[in-house]
Amino acid sequence: MIFTTQNEFTDYEYFGRVTKLPTFKGYTVDTHLKEFRRAEYGKALEFIEFDSLEGYELLTELLEAIPHDGRFFYELLAEIAE
Repeated sequence: MIFTTQNEFTDYEYFGRVTKLPTFKGYTVDTHLKEFRRAEYGKALEFIEFDSLEGYELLTELLEAIPHDGRFFYELLAEIAE
């Protein structure tokens, strides 16, 4: 098992037909729904839309942290541009 700190970025992971979405700062990054999501046991689900102020700040940090030559970077840019 790989342990990461909450500030680290994890890219897509593939398990046969199942794809685990990327994470950043403890949030799952869903480019199709354009939101960051966090689920913690015993707490309410947290959703932050890309279009919100907090979402914009997270996106800015994420774009600086991820590799600029990968699939996720280009997918994220395409979703933001829409």
